[in-house]
Amino acid sequence: MKTTADIVRSLLSDPATVAGLLEDDPDEKTFQEWVVVVAKATGWTVAHFAKVKVVRGRTIYWETPARIDGAGFPDLVMYKGGTHAFVELKTNRGALSPEQCNWHEGLLKSKAAVMIWRPKIRHEIINYLMEKS
Repeated sequence: MKTTADIVRSLLSDPATVAGLLEDDPDEKTFQEWVVVVAKATGWTVAHFAKVKVVRGRTIYWETPARIDGAGFPDLVMYKGGTHAFVELKTNRGALSPEQCNWHEGLLKSKAAVMIWRPKIRHEIINYLMEKS
């Protein structure tokens, strides 16, 4: 992946070049890294609450560390100026879990932007992040 400086230069000259820095069907981690770099390059403040590995006896699972109702919380919380966005990142074929649907539906009732982003809409993602600049 290119550096943040490379992406900023590309954004200033040609947003389509930035879209080309992401492969067509990346895994969610790679996609998230790309989104965060582009968001930061366009002036957004971004938070991500990483999942942690939990081991209870012989059971191993991953969960978002939150005291209450962390399951399904959106991948990214972002703001820029007066715009707040909750973003769930999915691969091109990924589906929302019931917990993610619950958070998504609840947040849609707020005034914040609530979105599901996939690599196949990377041009629209760039446009959204840049138009809020």
